[in-house]
Amino acid sequence: MATTSMTASVMRSPSFVFWPAQGPASVGAWIALPDRMQPGADPFVVVHGIKRSARSAAEGFAEQALAQGRPVIAPEFTEACWPLYQQVVRQGRADLALLGLMQGCRAAGIWQSARFDLCGYSGGAQFAHRFAMLYPHLIGHLTLISAGWYTFPDMAPFPYGLGQQRRGRRAKGPSEREKPCWGPRLAAGIGAFLDLPIDVAVGGRDVVADAHLRRGVRLDRQQGITRLQRARSWVAALGAVAADLRRPPPRIRLTIVEAADHDLNACLDGGTLAALAVGPGPGASPGQGAGPGLGPGQGAASGIASVRRRQQATATLGAAGIVRPGTAPMAVVPE
Repeated sequence: MATTSMTASVMRSPSFVFWPAQGPASVGAWIALPDRMQPGADPFVVVHGIKRSARSAAEGFAEQALAQGRPVIAPEFTEACWPLYQQVVRQGRADLALLGLMQGCRAAGIWQSARFDLCGYSGGAQFAHRFAMLYPHLIGHLTLISAGWYTFPDMAPFPYGLGQQRRGRRAKGPSEREKPCWGPRLAAGIGAFLDLPIDVAVGGRDVVADAHLRRGVRLDRQQGITRLQRARSWVAALGAVAADLRRPPPRIRLTIVEAADHDLNACLDGGTLAALAVGPGPGASPGQGAGPGLGPGQGAASGIASVRRRQQATATLGAAGIVRPGTAPMAVVPE
């Protein structure tokens, strides 16, 4: 595990289009396409925090990802439909919503690789690491920025750990007893999760227990009382469980942005953290390689020229009623 320290200019805003949700159990997204699509390049998926500013969260990473020929996809989990999207499988299956979005983007020709890179800020970082624990085979690189709290690789009940979640003192009938045991499901993939390249970042001044930070005696004892402490504790816990399982040390890097508090723009100031998250590009980024994906294997050997792939994707977006900023209103809702 490597730890780096950074001192804390947001990049220019790329052109995003909005992909509307296809129903109450789906999620819409802001999408930016590169001028030249790199065949087989992993898309860069950014998940927002609890302010739900999906486009704003993605803009800090988009320029570097687009320069590599990679599409940027920023799902927008509305509060009305996804009040607990951070916990992935509670009060709706936010994981299935993201999978459905990625399937739709694949069908539109926006991406064809086996995996995608996943990045989350604050509540989005909570979602991102739990999603990656559940679907490690779909993730090329994982970046977590300023998560409020984590699912630890221990036997605490999910979502605090990988143990069976508590049902409550009073039974609520067969349907309650038959709910999936998510902690053990995530635990089943912990080996593959530990193999992922992971970047964890947090502000050096993110030490205030604000109103949005979950607190509790057991949680504070398990993880710490600030986001900075919790990031350090989680990174250390992953190293410890890898050692207990006699696995190689996890490829996890902790970055402390010294001048930043709980603010994404402050964490991204200067572009260094965005470069860590996006990586050096196709062919050099850790996590690149063959692996099972969401659909049939359609890697870099697709044979479709990058310009034609972008034209196809753009045409599909237009046919679906998705318009570019400044050309028409975006309140397009499918039937």
